[in-house]
Amino acid sequence: MKKEQLTYEAAMQRLETIVESLEQDKLDLEDLGKSLAEAKTLAQFCKEKLALAENDIKKILEEDEQK
Repeated sequence: MKKEQLTYEAAMQRLETIVESLEQDKLDLEDLGKSLAEAKTLAQFCKEKLALAENDIKKILEEDEQK
């Protein structure tokens, strides 16, 4: 899935799938590296989305305080 089309929820769901595969030792060595790289990218994407949402919430709350 392209990053532009990715939602926070879809990224989290994919991360959960990767974690399950890691926990159940379902990945061979080649797939392990690829999955870890993907997980790192997804985690960063989620972190950025959360930061944006936090900023939006702060702005809304500040606007409410000014009224």
